[in-house]
Amino acid sequence: MPPLLIIVGFSLLILPGIFRYFSSRIDARRWTLLCVFSLGTGLVLVETGLLAFAATSLVANDHRGCSSDCIAMMARAAPGGILLGWAALLVAGAVAILAIRTIMQIRRTRAITRVEAFVGDHSKLGRHELIVLSTPQPVALCVKGDPGQVLISEGLLSSLEDAEITAILQHERAHLDYSHHRYLLLASSVEGAFAKFALVRRSADALRLGVERWADEIAASNLPDGRVHVRSALLRTAGIRIDPALAGFSEADTIVERLKALGEPLPDPSFGLRGLLYTPGILLELIAAIATSAWVGQMHLLLLMVDHCHL
Repeated sequence: MPPLLIIVGFSLLILPGIFRYFSSRIDARRWTLLCVFSLGTGLVLVETGLLAFAATSLVANDHRGCSSDCIAMMARAAPGGILLGWAALLVAGAVAILAIRTIMQIRRTRAITRVEAFVGDHSKLGRHELIVLSTPQPVALCVKGDPGQVLISEGLLSSLEDAEITAILQHERAHLDYSHHRYLLLASSVEGAFAKFALVRRSADALRLGVERWADEIAASNLPDGRVHVRSALLRTAGIRIDPALAGFSEADTIVERLKALGEPLPDPSFGLRGLLYTPGILLELIAAIATSAWVGQMHLLLLMVDHCHL
């Protein structure tokens, strides 16, 4: 059963990437939360499956005092022998280390990006802090903290209309108000743990797209003709590159899909589309629950055999 958990977990990890085509046909908040659920649960299930496989193998290969019949039954519960169990344990450790290392790198990046009080022009933006940086380079991003900081450069301010500036500030404020940094952290940690898998990277990008579209829609809802102004600002800031650990207005990799979404009415997904997006995840979760229950029963039986088969 542990291999089934690993398969289900990996399927959930690639699901957002597979369904990314439909992201513009569903509201950004719902799409983002679907991605978060799929990636978060997938990561947990893969790690759980690897650890469960290792535990099953190690227990099933504890043959001290067991009869030949017991040994044969225990071997069927852990095909591949103890070496495969140790390999699963090593892979589980590697996945955890890669994810944790990515999280630590992101925290360092966010820490060094925060601006001190003596740098730039500081003012209030709601419950956050607006900082205008004295640089001609185009900059528009936000950094979580207490308070959250919205950074924008004088060079960018001088090149935009007032409505476009307001759109950018509302976008960055939305990132902070809705704690989008947590979702970006999940995307980066999953990507860091499974960097070799293109479909997993595509799923992480799908989550980042959802976060940016969500902030776009919040910004547009707070302005008259908001979608027009957000779209205009996005076109005029195209090319600004932001570290994936941070939330920024013009993330180059998401521009085309965000422009397409802003050029269309707010999506109103049909019941059929919602079913298409929800059903695979629900079925995979059900399979994972059944597999977990079966593995618990299997482990209970193996432990009883280890303790009593020699009696």
